[in-house]
Amino acid sequence: MSTNEPFMAPAPEVPKVEVKRLATGAKVGIVLGVVVAFLLSFGVSMLFFRVVTIASDVGTGDCLKLQSGTGGHDFDYRKISCSRDEAVYRVEARVSSGASCPRGDFLKVKTATNHNQPLSTLCLALNVDTGDCVRNADGEAAAERISCAARGAESRAIVHRYAAEPDLCSSGDHILVYEGPYERTICLTPVTNA
Repeated sequence: MSTNEPFMAPAPEVPKVEVKRLATGAKVGIVLGVVVAFLLSFGVSMLFFRVVTIASDVGTGDCLKLQSGTGGHDFDYRKISCSRDEAVYRVEARVSSGASCPRGDFLKVKTATNHNQPLSTLCLALNVDTGDCVRNADGEAAAERISCAARGAESRAIVHRYAAEPDLCSSGDHILVYEGPYERTICLTPVTNA
């Protein structure tokens, strides 16, 4: 048997492919695009984790300073000492997604969390004692405790503990009733020297 096959066709020529090289500007653009995409994803994740940290370290009994929200949120909040005048709200309960706050006039603030935890709601009650004065009590993020002698003091608090009864307040009072877990009625009586 011979090595020359008479019936074999000659091998076809391999077409030459012209390889186009990217211009230096295109290479720089691709590298910059990848870096920007990385930084954006890193920045978004850091913002997300900052929210997770704030949301996860707030619990029942903590006090918050509320302010108008940014970035599509109704409120931004910061945990502070309950004795400070800026601590207008106290967390009465923290409930998981789908659950309700206890009955009462709670301000409900949804928290953002990471993928390992479900969304939750903070149930906030006005943080006042008998004799404290407030202004903008209906303003949620604008509400503040203030000296009763200060110009702008609008109402003085009378707190009835262990009772959720609006009838304990006088007519003309702004009434807040919290049925649990710390049952009480807060009567906000108008201050006459405002």
